[in-house]
Amino acid sequence: LEARLSPEDAEELLNDAVVITISNIRTGKFQFSEFSPVTYAKGVIRKLIANRLRSIKPEPEEINDQQLHSDLDADAYFKDRERQAIIGKLLNQMGENCRLLLQMKYFNQLKDEEVISQGLTLYTSVGSLKSKRSQCLKKLAEIARQAGINEVF
Repeated sequence: LEARLSPEDAEELLNDAVVITISNIRTGKFQFSEFSPVTYAKGVIRKLIANRLRSIKPEPEEINDQQLHSDLDADAYFKDRERQAIIGKLLNQMGENCRLLLQMKYFNQLKDEEVISQGLTLYTSVGSLKSKRSQCLKKLAEIARQAGINEVF
């Protein structure tokens, strides 16, 4: 139960799941032919955790207690926005597959293992994914050079 719950809350949820599972077995809501009671109990725990986390609300902080200062560097902010726009235009010149691979890695910060395990691309191994992404980066660099962009982002 890694849901940022205290040990007491985790134990309470576990007990609740056992009680709900036993109760559903007795009332016939749970059928043994579908799956095991342990699997059913795990599903109950997931739902209980989700409900508990939805009910936890962060405590509001008074705005007067906050230090109000700005760390915003306007020049850096606008330069970053300009870079993002340029990269977006360059990515739009690429094929869908390359654009997707680069976006997942560099914009969505997905790990290669996640991409493969979730089946988000047609690649079935981390090696083939990395190889194709490398080709895509070379293609992106070439498109940038053709557009007259020599600056390193």
